Amino acid sequence: MSRDAERKSLFFSRLQIFCLSVGFVFLLNPVIVLVDPLPDFVGYVLIAFSLSKVKYLDGYIETAASKITLLAVFSGAKTVCGLFVPGMNYSDSLAFSFLFGVFEVIFALSFVTGLFKGISYLADRNDSDGLLSKVGNARFMAVLGVVSRTVLTVAPQLFALPMLLVANGEVDWDIS
Repeated sequence: MSRDAERKSLFFSRLQIFCLSVGFVFLLNPVIVLVDPLPDFVGYVLIAFSLSKVKYLDGYIETAASKITLLAVFSGAKTVCGLFVPGMNYSDSLAFSFLFGVFEVIFALSFVTGLFKGISYLADRNDSDGLLSKVGNARFMAVLGVVSRTVLTVAPQLFALPMLLVANGEVDWDIS
């Protein structure tokens, strides 16, 4: 391998690690009633780019890369939907938040489990016992993060639902 090819390979691998890190930063921010300050689809696209070369090493990682691409497309739709939140009534925004949350949990959990199965396989294949012992904890934290983020996105709207019903006159809380 020539020196230029080695430099390009090193640059690309560092770029992939940088994109993976920045992609996860985009996913750590809170989502408030479909309004996402740092759009998730940018994070998903960056993560998909970072997996573009390594996805051919293992079938699980390849499946995870396809799931992250679906999440990017779906998250783009969620971002477009979030632009219309100020004009939506409360029940529509609750329905969209719930539907996007369910879809995101299903595909994000599938992505996380596939990614960590692929990492476990590659670590086992390359005798990386130190990495292999940490994969289970990282997988647990990732699953916990995916589920808690979705719950924290949808739960505030569910708690406000009784106030909506009272405001619309559908429920009378007067017990006198």
